[in-house]
Amino acid sequence: YINIFIEEGKSMLLSLKVKNFCSFKNEFEFSMKPGKVMPRFSDNVINLGNKKVSKVCVVAGENAGGKTSFMRSLDYLKYLIEEGHGVSLKGLCYQNDDSMPQSFEIEAIINNKIYKYTLEFKNSIINLESLKIRNLSYNSGNEDIIFISKLKNITEDKIAMSLKLSSKYIPQEIISILGKKDNDKIENSKGLLLNKLSSLDIKVIQDFVLWIKNKVIVKLPNQYSLNIYKQYEKNNDDLEILKQKEFIEIFSLVDPSIIDVIVDDKEPFEDSIIVRKMKDGKIFKIKIKNDSSGVIDFFAWSIEIWKVIYRDAILFADELDKVLNSILSNKVLNYVKVMAKKGQFIFTTHNVLHINTIDFMKEQIYFVNKNLEDLSSEMYPLSAFPEYRYEKYDVYDLYLRGLLGGVPNE
Repeated sequence: YINIFIEEGKSMLLSLKVKNFCSFKNEFEFSMKPGKVMPRFSDNVINLGNKKVSKVCVVAGENAGGKTSFMRSLDYLKYLIEEGHGVSLKGLCYQNDDSMPQSFEIEAIINNKIYKYTLEFKNSIINLESLKIRNLSYNSGNEDIIFISKLKNITEDKIAMSLKLSSKYIPQEIISILGKKDNDKIENSKGLLLNKLSSLDIKVIQDFVLWIKNKVIVKLPNQYSLNIYKQYEKNNDDLEILKQKEFIEIFSLVDPSIIDVIVDDKEPFEDSIIVRKMKDGKIFKIKIKNDSSGVIDFFAWSIEIWKVIYRDAILFADELDKVLNSILSNKVLNYVKVMAKKGQFIFTTHNVLHINTIDFMKEQIYFVNKNLEDLSSEMYPLSAFPEYRYEKYDVYDLYLRGLLGGVPNE
């Protein structure tokens, strides 16, 4: 499940729980809630009242260990909510077993309210869907149920669900229609109830759906040629970002001689012109498509980083070290830690230089490990090893020796 803390309409990720997804047979939990914050990690966290949440997190593990499956789990949940689909895919269950429940649970604080959305499938059919809400200062036991839908019966042509809807948040006329007045069952449940209610202009639900759609960004390996992907998309919003002066500041992390970008509105990811200033003051201009591959890759990535800084987006980047070298990725990491107000940056890596307790708290370093007996993945933080002390500084050495998992066994 995902927990989020929000202040003044902002949103931040705290945790994610998923069960029976791809290589993850058993439930895993990913948390952005930090431990005790020492002064040297003050840039790593954001204080929201008496709450603290991490800005950054790194996930390490072997090839085919489950790092991408972790990223895909959130990407798939985002897809389901964006499209309103109510059918799970058997091929995304552990060893194609959809008879075992596949579940997602996401918590978010939006406008000082904590939302908890739960979605569970069994045999590719929705078994449970619910949305609960509580005030930011309340404990989890003090929740209001906005809706909860549970599977009651399946016939040849009909799916019957027990249904509870809250009159506190949902108009009575909608409750009467969906609940058939007795508020007991709903038939032929195709698609997510979340989206059906959102389409009826119920703001408390729309706020949650819009957060998923607009704030959570997941970049998977097949999207690493991000400039190529962006060429087809030609998003007008991206064009506006490219023209912001703050974009140049981020883009110049790849090369400090870059002082401007002259954006081509028709082919921004090919024909935009990069302007550099040499030490002697001379100006050099080149089209983006003719620059180095590293600069081309980072051009589009700078847009996503801009969204983290200036739109408080939550960016998940899988195997970022395939695109950014260790020096550049460290620059990006430090830039996010200093500049982000409420945005977050979560990435997977093979680079052992990122696995350290100088840049990250123990709760901000995660490992994904594969069990060779049944090829299932597990996920856990460095803080799961209480014997590790910050003064050691040798977490990468322990990792390479296989003492923390996440590396191939001999």
